[in-house]
Amino acid sequence: MTYPNLASLLETFLLSRQAANLTPRTVSFYQWQLQPFIEHFESSATLTHITAEAVERYLVKRQKEVAPRSVHAAWRSIRVFCNWLAARYPDWTNPVPQVTGPRLPKNKAPVLDREVLNKLVRCCKNHDFIDDRDRAIFLVLVSSGLRASELLALKQGNINLDNGIVRVERGKGGSERIAIVSPDARLALVDYLRHLLVRGPRRTLWWSRRGPLQYSGLVEIMKRRAKLANVPQPSAHSFRRRWATDMAPRLGLHVVQALGSWENIVSLKPYVQLSEQDLLEAYENAR
Repeated sequence: MTYPNLASLLETFLLSRQAANLTPRTVSFYQWQLQPFIEHFESSATLTHITAEAVERYLVKRQKEVAPRSVHAAWRSIRVFCNWLAARYPDWTNPVPQVTGPRLPKNKAPVLDREVLNKLVRCCKNHDFIDDRDRAIFLVLVSSGLRASELLALKQGNINLDNGIVRVERGKGGSERIAIVSPDARLALVDYLRHLLVRGPRRTLWWSRRGPLQYSGLVEIMKRRAKLANVPQPSAHSFRRRWATDMAPRLGLHVVQALGSWENIVSLKPYVQLSEQDLLEAYENAR
């Protein structure tokens, strides 16, 4: 049987992910992870070139180029891609069962330090568009546990400024859910919203000076504010870990799981990193 070349197969795979109604960010993730894998082969390579040995050689190559978690992300994407190929081309031998994937490092991902958070918020001290927006972003992230993609997808009407309920229309996996933001975050949002020239419930919430705020713009905000505050640059996800760590002793893991939209308690646990002081305070409050 004659197979299409790998570049064509990747294009068809990405189209199938769109047809399956995956979020644009998920589709972009697959493209970001799989494009280097396809480019690892000759331009004329076809399905027959994807063997267990070829996958293993690529993973070894990536281990020399990127962090262990990025290698694991590449492996997960290759596995999904190969399983899709096997379903499309039943006569092709799927190499995935023959490959032992890389182990995910057990070191804990960083939680945003409370003092770092305070410094980031304090450096947004001018009541102009940029400072009010950045302060609102920081307070919404740390009080809601939203993922970066969920934050950026918010419409102005998704947040109830009276009770703090946030309606996430399309969370991870395309699911709808609610989150809650703090009174401080709601006040910061009021300050930010007064700068927007066009208002409406279906209008994008977060804006840059050039248009709707993108993920790259959010990263740039983190970078710029960290430099101004003289603190390590945080990731948007470190705010989510801070939220989970703060909420777990107060609400319990099951409530945090529901609000944060984790699939199960096992996937939530790495996010909750309680210090000795956290445990002591939780115990004293429960007495």
